[in-house]
Amino acid sequence: MVESVMRIKRDKLHKWFQFGWVGSPELANSIAMSHLPLPYLLVVNSTTNHHHVPDDDPSRMTPEAIILFLERIHNQSAPVRKHPFL
Repeated sequence: MVESVMRIKRDKLHKWFQFGWVGSPELANSIAMSHLPLPYLLVVNSTTNHHHVPDDDPSRMTPEAIILFLERIHNQSAPVRKHPFL
C-alpha cells in the first residue's frame, strides 16, 4: 500500500521522501528504541536523526491516512522523536 501511495503522489512526495523497506526489524527497532510490531511505518530524517511514527496503527492505515501523515511531517506539524543517544 505504501508503494501505491508513493507512485500516486510521486510528483508531490518524491522531492521530500525516499521510500524503502527493511527486511529485518532490528534496524527500525534500534532507531525507535523500542520493539515495533510488523508491519510498521517509520519515517527517518537521516540528516537530523529524528524519526516519526504515526499515531494510528500502521497495519490499519488507509492510503489517505499515510498521505496525511507524510504531509504533517513535511509541514513540520508531526511530533518529532530523536534517538536519545544522539
